[in-house]
Amino acid sequence: MTGRTAFRTMHAMLYASESVSVAFADGVATLSMRFPGANALDLTRLRELGRAFDAVANCPHVEVLVVRSGLPAGFCAGFDPAIVGHLETIADREVFAAGGQRIVGRLAALPCVTVAFLDGPCVGPGVALAAACDFRYAVTGPDAWFGEPCCWDVTRFAPPGGIVTAREACRAGAIDDAFSARRANVELHLHIDRHQRRPRKSVRLATPTELADRRRAFRDGRLTRPTELPVWPAVDVGVVAGDDGCFTTAVEVALRGRRAVVLATSDAALSLDEVATGRLIAEAVRRGRVTPLEAGQATDRVVHTLDGALLARLPRILTAQPAALRFLKLSPWATVTDGSAAPVAGPRVRSRAS
Repeated sequence: MTGRTAFRTMHAMLYASESVSVAFADGVATLSMRFPGANALDLTRLRELGRAFDAVANCPHVEVLVVRSGLPAGFCAGFDPAIVGHLETIADREVFAAGGQRIVGRLAALPCVTVAFLDGPCVGPGVALAAACDFRYAVTGPDAWFGEPCCWDVTRFAPPGGIVTAREACRAGAIDDAFSARRANVELHLHIDRHQRRPRKSVRLATPTELADRRRAFRDGRLTRPTELPVWPAVDVGVVAGDDGCFTTAVEVALRGRRAVVLATSDAALSLDEVATGRLIAEAVRRGRVTPLEAGQATDRVVHTLDGALLARLPRILTAQPAALRFLKLSPWATVTDGSAAPVAGPRVRSRAS
């Protein structure tokens, strides 16, 4: 066995810090990001990624680099809003945009085949990192959002307008393949094996003029940080029917494997509420956020009722605002923080059987 072959088959850590690590095995390097805020990025965090890119570039045995999140919350939730909010002058924004482009450019310039493995939201600077890779593979799911322009992009990659689902991005050609969570590890390893057998670089770099245009757009405020995505409760919830927002909350919670109880205001409203949630779940299937099987399971988790007592056994009682959830003191049941709900004085809620 030659020295090159021996190193290629060994396991090694090419780079390690508190938030970034690069593990190497069998010719494949895996870069894992673990930044706070679902890998929200600023220039300091991007510089740490740049050091990891340099470590990969200095190892000639790397055939494929996989860039992925080491967190369960997603690939990248966008810019760190605390940092971007302090970019008050044109000079600050220019330095921010130019510095990001230089570091992302180091990822695009790596000689090995690069793969972005997208699990969860990938917006703003996450799209720039994904675009700098040769190939992009995504796990579909309720939180698999993709899109928004970013001043750090160094390629001629053209994501779909706005924020779309992973399936929609795949149909538009922005993502090379999208698969369910059950198949994710198998599909990723099949793609890696194919890239090792037939290595091919596909990054198309932007021209200096195009890079300058992106910096200028960010500097002048025409290219801003992406809209923050709502964070949905990871617990069983109860909601009071009243507007489309409450049905959105119930469905989003159910799509993530939790139970949602929707309290209707009357018998006539009960069937209308069921239609409203069914329409939202069908839309999730149409956009590729869930499979038909997962949609059926989510439907079973949404309970429509006139019985307010069902809400007493839930850890959260909410009114539903899709972008900003707020807690509601519901009579005759009051929300408490220890995972239960206690009855308080108030009018009795009629059950469906009464």
